[in-house]
Amino acid sequence: MDPLPKIMIFRITILFILLLSCQQEQVENSSECIQCYDYQYQQIIDESSYITVVLDAGIYCLGDYIFQVQNTNQFLEIMNDSLLNLITSNGYCEYITNND
Repeated sequence: MDPLPKIMIFRITILFILLLSCQQEQVENSSECIQCYDYQYQQIIDESSYITVVLDAGIYCLGDYIFQVQNTNQFLEIMNDSLLNLITSNGYCEYITNND
């Protein structure tokens, strides 16, 4: 019996397995967490005073406190869906990508 057909079947099987194992990684965005950069701005309190609001660099997720009043432990916002969409569209933060 000629071994050539068995070798060809073996090679085709190996090639098929290699093709299946070489799938591209899929990248998807996390819809709950974002990576932010340092940012601060001044917010007017009344006609003669203002506060400086700080967004520290880091990862923020839904439900986290965000936008701290400078030099205090007071936070102005809790991260929700609308705030998450706003600050990612403004460029201060970006969605974290998950590699599956």
